[in-house]
Amino acid sequence: MSKFLHGKRLRPGFAPRLARAVERRFSILLGFYLTGAVAGSIVGACFPPEGYGDLTLAIPDGFLQALWSAGQYFLILLALSTSYAGVVAVPWVVLLRGYLLSCSVAALYMAGGLSGWFRLFFVLGVPALLCTPCFLLAASDAVSASLELFSLRFGGASGPFRGFRARRGILFFLIVACSAGYSAYLLPWLLAHLAGN
Repeated sequence: MSKFLHGKRLRPGFAPRLARAVERRFSILLGFYLTGAVAGSIVGACFPPEGYGDLTLAIPDGFLQALWSAGQYFLILLALSTSYAGVVAVPWVVLLRGYLLSCSVAALYMAGGLSGWFRLFFVLGVPALLCTPCFLLAASDAVSASLELFSLRFGGASGPFRGFRARRGILFFLIVACSAGYSAYLLPWLLAHLAGN
């Protein structure tokens, strides 16, 4: 640690070992998705079914609001990928995102019971299916980019870091935009159609 504080060169191979350690931590942190599911189930069970509320409140006011809602965590990852802090902070962003998503789904499901699970799938499930795989890949890229900066600054041997790839970034944006378009334009029609049946 003293070498780190004084800006001296670290031993070659330090960054690749750090990368392997971070990857192991990711597998542990992803398990905390279950923590959100358990917490959401407990919270949702405390409310009677009539407290389920109106899922139409989850419809964004427009495309830009939907785009911000779907893309805000990607922007956080992008910012963290440009600093050394991303090595430590990105796994916690993954933890927070997973916890909030699973907690929301579990709480709404437990509060609404079986009657609302189909609508809940359209409100939260479809956007999550579109964005979550991209989010996890973006988190991996953010850690890689941050480790690359770390390696270049402190003299460790360069590992197989990819960083953010332009093509993948464009694909992420297109998928997030599709998710936002779904939430802003198709979701209101689906909920109105399901309410009419």
